[in-house]
Amino acid sequence: MSEGYAAMPPRQQARSASQSLPIWQLELQRFFDTWAQGEKPSIKFCTAVAAAMGRGKAAEAAWDFVRALQRRSLDLDTFFCNSILQACSSTSRWELPTLLLAEMLETGPWPDPASWGITMSACSRSASWQQALALMNEMGRTRSQPNVFVYGAALASCANGQWERALELLSDMRGAKVLPNVVSCSSAISACEGGAQWMFALDILRSMRRDALLPDLIAFSASMNVCARAGHWQEAIQLLAEMKAVQMQPNTVSYNSAMDACTQTSEGWAKVLQLLGDMHQEQVHLQTETCCSAIRACGLAGCWATALLLWEQLWQSPLEVDAIALGAILSACRWDVALSLLREAVADQLRPDAIHFAQSIVACEQAGRFQIETSLLDQLADELTETRLVYRPVVDPATAPHPEVFRRTPSRARVFSVEWSATSSSAFACRAPAYRDPPL
Repeated sequence: MSEGYAAMPPRQQARSASQSLPIWQLELQRFFDTWAQGEKPSIKFCTAVAAAMGRGKAAEAAWDFVRALQRRSLDLDTFFCNSILQACSSTSRWELPTLLLAEMLETGPWPDPASWGITMSACSRSASWQQALALMNEMGRTRSQPNVFVYGAALASCANGQWERALELLSDMRGAKVLPNVVSCSSAISACEGGAQWMFALDILRSMRRDALLPDLIAFSASMNVCARAGHWQEAIQLLAEMKAVQMQPNTVSYNSAMDACTQTSEGWAKVLQLLGDMHQEQVHLQTETCCSAIRACGLAGCWATALLLWEQLWQSPLEVDAIALGAILSACRWDVALSLLREAVADQLRPDAIHFAQSIVACEQAGRFQIETSLLDQLADELTETRLVYRPVVDPATAPHPEVFRRTPSRARVFSVEWSATSSSAFACRAPAYRDPPL
């Protein structure tokens, strides 16, 4: 205890100590002081304490508080219990609000739609979608009518890919004459995104317009993401244009989604450069991921000089140059340029990994230069990580190359191999395209 605090009068010490406490503790202390004075607190007072606990994320204290009131046989109403449910839902635990809801069903007060929605939201935040949907079924058995808030909470629990359940919930909403809102539709689109169901996502987006609902940023971005993953880059670009048409400013995530879609085809590189120009004009924040998408798109189209220019701009910017960015430029460039970049990466202590070296080996093989450059790559690997690269010659030059780490040896040295694989998720990254840019 400091000397200044010890010198304070007792009343001032008490005031100073109370000011350092959270608000919910002060409210709780005032509540029990009132009770100790023989005055029974009103249910409105109890609700105010519970609301303060919710704002303070004091879930355990809220649970103890309702237990203390039950022991004192205080009549609790639904509004108070909803405040306790909200406080118990402030953490990642869904068990407390679920248990309290079960007690409300058994002993009262009877839960209203807000009680169900708060509890389902807690399950959603805890990634317990099965529990949220079980509560939805239980609500049906009690013949309680879900409202749009309850349906929205159930849909939010499906946002990680349970797209079939999300579509069922949307159908149930319309069957129950409950009009979906923007939040519920956005959650359903996010579920379709997680399940790679681009057609259903676009159907929901179109239905929002029929219902006179303006899609939000989440709905547009999730729709663009799922289109990008499915390789439908034209649809993703169209969605970006629709955002601007309704006076909605795309953010970095929106542009990244559109650029990722363009990396699925060799025709998308020009569009990517246009999107970069739009981001600069609209002052949208660039990320390293944004530049990587642009570099990959140029590499896929064989425009390695343009990719190299983007790499130089990234290097000179305040953005972080990570291993993903290095892999993107190595995949995009001609074999001799890739080797030069790899040497620079070692000199700049970017610490390229085995995949980066393997990409360069593959590029040399395709250019017929592997016998010249393999020793250089081994030397670079030894200088960087004391890693020995084991080279396996080409079996079939017609197949697509793919670097793969096979095993870690018991010794400290790591042995990596390069093999050919006709099924490569990044086949475009290692092939020798028909270069369009002039040599540097």
